[in-house]
Amino acid sequence: MDTILHKENIRVLLIDDHALFADSLSVALRSHDPGFLVTARHDLRGASNFLMSHLVDLIILDLELADESGLGLLGQLKVICGKNLPSVLLCSAHHRPASIAKAFIQGIDGFVSKSQSVEEFYQAARQVLTGKRYCYPAIARQVSKLERSLLMPETKYQFSPRYVEILVLLSEGRTNHEIADELSINLNTLKSYLKDIYSILGVGSRMACVRKAVSEGIIDFV
Repeated sequence: MDTILHKENIRVLLIDDHALFADSLSVALRSHDPGFLVTARHDLRGASNFLMSHLVDLIILDLELADESGLGLLGQLKVICGKNLPSVLLCSAHHRPASIAKAFIQGIDGFVSKSQSVEEFYQAARQVLTGKRYCYPAIARQVSKLERSLLMPETKYQFSPRYVEILVLLSEGRTNHEIADELSINLNTLKSYLKDIYSILGVGSRMACVRKAVSEGIIDFV
């Protein structure tokens, strides 16, 4: 993979339904490196049609396209591209660690936030092109923990990704207000979730909840 960055041109397919963002990022990446040849498409159908007739080295994929998830493309890549699979760098204005963790499990190579600078976008692109993983630093640790938890063997306790996300945040010592803000939910909703989690695990406190979740293999405390 290191040899990709020594090619004269890097073929990039940018899939984003916001034309202004797509055009601006295309120009910015080219200004950083004239060898970045960026083609933009604004929906998955247009992107799929392009991939059927063009080889690309990197796909920069918006997580939330109009009326569809960008992740819908991942399952089609092996069929469309065969052995010439491009690296995939997911991007979004929203930072939902559980969604990003599931996206890594589904096969993305990196995640970059739309709040990051063009230089950070460029460095993230270079990193995944060399076969390395990249994740927006502000959520990287939480995403890694969620990935490990979601990949753990099933236990007798069946938790949704949302409940696993809450358990991970509890294990980090977050307060209810911090967890609610992180998950963009109100405190009453969080308290209802916590009540369900405590009931399922048969515990009555936060500390006991975390200990039980770790001992049962639901989350990884590391």
